[in-house]
Amino acid sequence: MLSLETVEVMMGKAPPLILREALEWVRAHQTQLLEDWKRCYP
Repeated sequence: MLSLETVEVMMGKAPPLILREALEWVRAHQTQLLEDWKRCYP
């Protein structure tokens, strides 16, 4: 599980390559992800 606010791993494990790619993707889309999350979970 990743934190959208801090872009850090909160729990769980993944292979290093997968984790790195996931973190990069979240960083690139962080603003939109946070907006969507707040819209769905006010």
